[in-house]
Amino acid sequence: MLVFEPGLYVSSDLRDQKRQLCENIMRGSVPKDLFIIYKSEYSGKPEFMRSKDLLQKYFEDRTVRVVGITKDYQTALEYLACEAYNRLEG
Repeated sequence: MLVFEPGLYVSSDLRDQKRQLCENIMRGSVPKDLFIIYKSEYSGKPEFMRSKDLLQKYFEDRTVRVVGITKDYQTALEYLACEAYNRLEG
């Protein structure tokens, strides 16, 4: 099950498609060229994976708390770096 967190981060190149992307992902029509940023169920810290990984059987009976959607690897890394910095400062 996917849960989109309030304040979902979407990279600037995807902002116009945010609603459509979320609806497609919820229906199981996952675009395979995206990165999904989610909160780890064990540590509560953000991690990321390729969107096509959501189609694995492992995720069928798990809750995935999505905090962001990006189009490229670099943006996903930058998001994680900002989150780590904010945790250290905060």
